[in-house]
Amino acid sequence: GHCFYFDRISADNMVVDNLASNLNNRINSGNRIDGYDDHYADGFAIWSPFNHFIGNVAAGGHKRGFRYYLDWRTLGEDLINVGPNMRRNPIGTFKDNKAHSNFRQGFHLAD
Repeated sequence: GHCFYFDRISADNMVVDNLASNLNNRINSGNRIDGYDDHYADGFAIWSPFNHFIGNVAAGGHKRGFRYYLDWRTLGEDLINVGPNMRRNPIGTFKDNKAHSNFRQGFHLAD
């Protein structure tokens, strides 16, 4: 799964000087839960744009270092639309972060 996970309702978190390292993708397809993405193993999986990331490092992950999931829907725990469109909100601070040696990308902005 992910190292750091910020769900759709997390807000105003200051995420400073953390390390996400050596993540792997060891959940086989028979054990995956439909509708969940923890088999992608992102260093920082960010579903809410309302958080601040400063001085973090994502290194050696199987998929992505930092990934923003800015879906046009805001889904709750039961994957039902519960809120406003995340794409229409500003992204919090993202400064002095580093990503290296990740298998896919260091930074990915997904919709």
